[in-house]
Amino acid sequence: MTAPSVPNAAVAASNTEIFRTPAWARYFSLLGTLVLGAVAACMLEESAQLQLRMLASAGGDAARLRVYSSEEAASVSDQISPRVVERAWEYYALAAEQKPLGG
Repeated sequence: MTAPSVPNAAVAASNTEIFRTPAWARYFSLLGTLVLGAVAACMLEESAQLQLRMLASAGGDAARLRVYSSEEAASVSDQISPRVVERAWEYYALAAEQKPLGG
């Protein structure tokens, strides 16, 4: 039996050149990752603020916060039907056109 052949260093180096990413592509990838991280951080911050406001509306007592039961959800389902949601979207879209963010 013979041992498997080992490629010399010159052949191995030229084969790995194919898989190297150009420096500019790595920078764009890093930039994209940073942007996604910043957006995720903003969304987490807004979510935390919303949760703190909900907690404050319950008088600071987390035990008073609860979810709707199946029966309660069924009784208010007509209030959040697709048509109601569409009307609300139209209203807020119009309001956003009249007063843009930061305005």
